[in-house]
Amino acid sequence: MKGNIFLRTAEEVKNIVEVCRENNLEITGSIFLKTAEEIKNIVEVCRENDIEITGAVFLKTAKEIKNIVEVCRENDIEITGTVFLKTAEEIKSIVEVCRENDLEITGSVFMRTAEEIKSILEVCRENDIEITGSVFLKTAEEIKNIVEVCRENDIEITGTIFKRTAEEIKNIVEVCRENDIEITGSIFLKTTEEIKSIVEVCRENDIEITGSVFLKTAEEIKNIIEVCRENDIEITGSVFHKSSQKLKENIDYIKEEFGSEYLLPLIVSKDNKTLRTVLPYLREHEYLKYIKNSQSILGLKLEQIQERERLIKEQGGSVIDERGKFNPIFGLSKKRYEIRVAKFKESVGQEKEGKSKESLARVVKDVPIMSANEAQSILEEITEEKGFAQSNLSNLE
Repeated sequence: MKGNIFLRTAEEVKNIVEVCRENNLEITGSIFLKTAEEIKNIVEVCRENDIEITGAVFLKTAKEIKNIVEVCRENDIEITGTVFLKTAEEIKSIVEVCRENDLEITGSVFMRTAEEIKSILEVCRENDIEITGSVFLKTAEEIKNIVEVCRENDIEITGTIFKRTAEEIKNIVEVCRENDIEITGSIFLKTTEEIKSIVEVCRENDIEITGSVFLKTAEEIKNIIEVCRENDIEITGSVFHKSSQKLKENIDYIKEEFGSEYLLPLIVSKDNKTLRTVLPYLREHEYLKYIKNSQSILGLKLEQIQERERLIKEQGGSVIDERGKFNPIFGLSKKRYEIRVAKFKESVGQEKEGKSKESLARVVKDVPIMSANEAQSILEEITEEKGFAQSNLSNLE
């Protein structure tokens, strides 16, 4: 029972509970900071503005919420729970600091004041730390301590590390070294006790302890192992990217539609929606059998696959290469794919410009020039043609 409840009389508590039940609200501690009438007003404002009603909104009055909404909309800020930790004026100050520093305005920045954000940015820049949302979970002083511990232990300073204090990081490092575990970012999602439990489960089941196992609890790992063993699926790191329930859903769909031969770790661990759109498409185009040895294509949505397929055909290539695998273009990251497209457009443009110049040269060669005036006239026509060709090239790009 939270202390806030004792701010109210028994009668007030009854009224608050009644309003909460009428509006399907979770009865949390912060809700008792308001009267039943104030809660009704807050609910009304939230529903008018399509705001999720979380505990944080009850830290403000209905009028304060309206002011916050106005500032957020003016500055194109997503209205999430953390914005209600600040006043409208404080949000304006935070927005100003973020814009001055080219910083993305995400929910976690509202856990700090404008001055605290400035200090955090300074520490991050001094220590060459990538400024992501998670750094704002800590104060500038706490970040300094974390940096010190990381440098002492030769640990890469990534976003997840800021979910822990310097002392917790020391303890995690100690557990990892005792158990010969590689210290990667995902390990800092867990406490030392959780890590010990995960290690125990993995050793009992002869599972390699890789970064992805720390995405799950020990209990979740047990359930995933059970599902995989029931379906004779090799237990690799990729299966821990899904819950046992999601894995089972994928397994049931694949078995029913395509057969048990496609129950491979890198297939069953993909997004269910992707599997339901991509696998039928691959079957329809007689590419499905190649998925057994080349699963990177499943990292793409159907429209992305179709777009890359068109580019391959434009380049005169094949979807399936000479190795019997999907063309490497399907394995390119979004950025690398965009670079490939730009280079292709550039080469097409250069080829068209070259043909245009050859054509002009042939025309000039075949035209008899009778006088200097005629020569000047032809030169002007060529210049105009060249300009037209360059314009076409620009349009291609």
